[in-house]
Order: sequence, then structure tokens, then C-alpha cells
Amino acid sequence: MTRNRDLGDVAPFVDGVSSNIQTQLDAKQGTISVTADRALISNGSGALAVSTVTSTQLATVPNLAPIANPTFTGTINIAAQGSVRMEDAAGGEYAAFQAPTTLTASYIMTMPPNTGNAGEFLSTNGSGVLSFAAPSGGSADFIASGAISNGDVVVLNSDGTVSVVTGVNDGVGTTSAWGPSGSSYMEHISATFDSANNKVIVAYRDQLNSGYATAVVGTVSGSSISFGTPVVANSGNSYYVSVVFVGGSHNKIVVSLRDVSTSNYGRSTVGQVSGTSITFGSLTGFETSNTNHIVGTFDSNSNKLVLAYSDSGDSNKGKVAIGTINGTFNSISFGTPVTFHSGETYSTNSITFDSNTNKIVIVYNDNTNTRTASIVGTVSGTSISFGGAVEVDSTQSDGMSLCFDSNNNKVVVAYKAGTGDAGGPGRARVGTVSGTTVSWGATATFHSTAIGIWGNALTYDASQQKVLVIYSDRASPKKGRASVGTVSGTSITFSSSVEVQANEVYWPFAVYDSNATKSVLGWAYTPSNNNYATSAGVFIYASTDAGNYIGVADGAISNSATGKITINGGINEAQSSLTIGTTYFVGNTGGLQTTNNGRKIGRAISATKLLVNSNMSGDEMNAYLGGLV
Repeated sequence: MTRNRDLGDVAPFVDGVSSNIQTQLDAKQGTISVTADRALISNGSGALAVSTVTSTQLATVPNLAPIANPTFTGTINIAAQGSVRMEDAAGGEYAAFQAPTTLTASYIMTMPPNTGNAGEFLSTNGSGVLSFAAPSGGSADFIASGAISNGDVVVLNSDGTVSVVTGVNDGVGTTSAWGPSGSSYMEHISATFDSANNKVIVAYRDQLNSGYATAVVGTVSGSSISFGTPVVANSGNSYYVSVVFVGGSHNKIVVSLRDVSTSNYGRSTVGQVSGTSITFGSLTGFETSNTNHIVGTFDSNSNKLVLAYSDSGDSNKGKVAIGTINGTFNSISFGTPVTFHSGETYSTNSITFDSNTNKIVIVYNDNTNTRTASIVGTVSGTSISFGGAVEVDSTQSDGMSLCFDSNNNKVVVAYKAGTGDAGGPGRARVGTVSGTTVSWGATATFHSTAIGIWGNALTYDASQQKVLVIYSDRASPKKGRASVGTVSGTSITFSSSVEVQANEVYWPFAVYDSNATKSVLGWAYTPSNNNYATSAGVFIYASTDAGNYIGVADGAISNSATGKITINGGINEAQSSLTIGTTYFVGNTGGLQTTNNGRKIGRAISATKLLVNSNMSGDEMNAYLGGLV
């Protein structure tokens, strides 16, 4: 029989229990604090203590040894801009990835499935998926203005659309008659620009009116020119008519001529332009002998008219007369003529003023030495002094013409090599005036076959910084042609000539209208009805919007549609027949060319691929500028 134990039996086990036993046990629970680099270590006899862990002790604990290739499943979170660090071989430096300071939304970037090829770059699909791609790069969407074909060079329009490059060739605009037409042609034609009235003045010998010296006023408007009613400057038979605008304090025109009625003396008359008409004063003589081949220019430094001519009454010597316009518009006086060539001057002369050196330059036919020569003069008061003669061409010439290039501070001469109807090619040279002499650069050819004996004409177009020459092409069928010249250093190059008249031209003239910033070309010619006529037109230079190009079409784009344009840094794959490694430039009408015109588009990396890069290197720019930098 079991006996129940009384409280006395359990008393030794519950001493001190004064409340709930679990509560008292919880109160007895201790706290162990372990700081960095410390651990709970046994002393080997059952006692535990917190102590520093040495590297030797760590190495003896198998479960704490470094794991060579740890594997994690799920997501590893690195909080508060913590970084993933990868140390270098020495363990001293590291590379790290770190989140940006602020993110507006979380995202995941999916790595590409392979390593890609050399030269490729990482590209995103816009949704975080990365892949490797070839650098077809540099492209942008544009709206087309007009249909665009794949591979076309395009320009950026002012409204942000793009269009195919367009352009026009050199030529004259709408032409107008400046003189009468009939059974005889106008001859000894000369032209000047009156900058006080902004008018072009043409003076000539009117064979339909007894050979009278006549002048007419032209007004340029846009790409056309209109003329007023011709006005007689000398009511008598006149030859070698020359007109010059005398600016400065005068602002008058002066018509000079050989007056048959006064024993072929050289005479001049001053004209005042008003609207589209001219009022002339009386004639004043500058040479009391038989005067031929009169040409003139205005010396803005001395404020004088300078006339050069051949004195047939004195063995055809080359002479110069200095004219001064007096207070009233119809009065002019001349100093004593000065001889610039004591031998015989033959055929046409030409003269211009070099405003850079304030010198007069004359080119003339030196018949004594059977050559073409030049000389530099300095005006002083009503006289002029000269330096020594310098050869321009070893042959005699016809149709000489001079102009001054104010951009390059050079004089330019154009002429027909050889004399007579057969003649020779059209040549040109660039002259540099220094002191009292002029030196000439290499001879250039603006027309390789014979040009007309009736002369050529030069003008300098300041707006284009170009020299413009007009002449008669004697090859059958005979035509009037013009060519644009570009001066670089002491040389000049010419563009391909363009037709300005479908018939042979006589006594052509060229003049620059600084108000309209246009060049005017004019001439007499023989129409198909075998009568004679006159014509003049504003010269239109080859223009193009190619200089505003932005890139190359990466596919056909219909009008008003949106398409991709390969821009700087991109590769356009719509080309053909390219030469690998060759640099290409944009031509006037948008085609690619290898000639450096300053409009680089890129470089061929294959026969069909063009790396678009419009930046000009130093060497490319130097080549474009003709070695000037």
C-alpha cells in the first residue's frame, strides 16, 4: 500500500519559492555581450568565456574556414548603398558596384546571353534586357519634307524636317537688252557701278547712231536687271569708249573716248546719274593727238580718275592722264600725260587700282618686245610715276582685263594668249604688288582653246570672294561663256565654264553691283537672224544647301513620314561602290565625291558602309584651304 508523502517530504526542494516558479527562473537569466572580433570560447574544462579570436584559432575551426565558391539561392540584399567589392590580386584595392543615391523605382538589368564580338557595345531594349550590338549608332528620327531615298544625304530645314540636298549650277538669270538691235552691233563697250546711285552704267559706241558715244543706266533687282533709255554722251563719231565711276567727294561717272570730229583726240565728259537717266557735261580733252585703246580706273587714295591709252600720234607710246573733277558736275581737268612705255603699245590695254597698296596697275601689249607686260604707278597730284616693267606673258596678247581681289589683296589679269582672229587659249595670273613693282604667280588656263579677239572681261565679286570672267568661245558653234575663278595665295583656279549666250559674243563686260551684291555680265551678239543685239544678265553662282547637311537616310522615307537618319558617329549601310578608307564629301547636288570641298560627310569602312563623321581634321582643312594653315 502506497503512502502519500506529506509536505515535509518536498520541503527541501521548494525552499525560497515565494512566487511563480517560471517567473523567478526568467529573472535569473543572464546576458552575454560579444563585441566585434570576439567569440565564446571554452577553456577545455567546461568553462566558457568571451575572448578575442585569433587567426590561428579561426583556422582550427573547420566550419569557419573561407568557402571557395559559395552558392546562394534567392536574392542577396545589400542595404543603404552598400557595395559589392572585388579586390585586386594584392588585396589592397578594389572595384565596386553601388546603387545610386536615389531611385524613383526599382529595376532589374538582365545580362546578355554571351560575351559579344570585339568592338560591340552593350545595348538595352528599353526594358532592362542587355545585349551586345554593332556600332550602327548615331541615328535619330526625323520627319521628311519631300520623299527621301535610302542613302540620300539630307539637310536640316528651319522647321526641323529633313530634305534631300538640292542645288543649281552657275549661269545667268533672265537677260535684258541694254542697247538697240539692228544691222550693226554695239562696240567698244565698257561698264562701271555707280555706288552713289546704286546703278550699273554701260557705255558704248552706237553704230546704229553714227557711232555716237552712248550710255545707259541699269538697275539690278534680285536675279534680273532692267535698263533705262540710252543717253548720248558725245554727239559725234567715237571710238574706245570707257566709263569710270569717280567716287569719293565726287560721285560722278566719266565717259572717255576718241573723238573723230576733233582729229581723234582723247576727250572726256562728266555725267550725273538721276534715276534711270544721265545728264552729261561738255567734253574736255586729255590728249591732243590720235588716241587709241582708252581704259580707266578710279584711284580712291588720290581721289583721281586715271586714264591709260596708246598715243598713235607719238609712235603708239603708252601714256597716262590724271583727271580731277572740279566743283561742278560737268567740269574735269587733266594734268600733263605721262609715258609709262616708250615703245609701241599694241591692241588693248587694261588698268585697275590696288586699294591695298594704293597703286595703279597697267597691263599692256609691248609690241616692241613682242610680249605682254605690266607696270605699277603711283599717283601724286595730277601726275604719276612708274616702276619698272614686268613680263606677264612671253607672247603678245589680246583682250586683256584686270580686276582687284580685295579679299586676298591681289590683282588678277585675264587675256587671250596670242593676237589675231585665230588667237589662243584664255589665260590668267595673280599679281602681288610690292612697292613700285608687281610679281606674277603661275599661269592658269580658264579656256584651253581659242577665245575671241573682242576681249574678255573680269570682275571681282566681293559677296562670293570670287573672280568672274566672261569671254567668247571660238570653237564651233561659237558661244559666250563664263567661268568662276578662286584665288589662293599667288595662284587661281577656275570652275568649268558655263554658257551665257548661245552665240558668239562681242565686247563683253563684267561689273559688280555692291548694293545688290550681284555680278552683271553683258555683251553684244549675233542672233540667228544675222542682225545684231545686246544682252545682259545677273550671274547666278552654283548654290546648294549641301552645306546644311545633317546626315544620311537610313532607309526610304515618304513625304511627311518619320524615318531614321544616320548622323555623326553612325554607320550608314545604304551606299554602293565606295572605296574602303576613302574620305567622302557632299557635292553641290548631294552626291558623294572624293574632292575636298570643305563639306566632309565621312569615311568608307566597306563598299556599302559609310562611317558618318563630318569633323574636318587639321590635314583635311589644310588641304581644303590650299595649304594656308
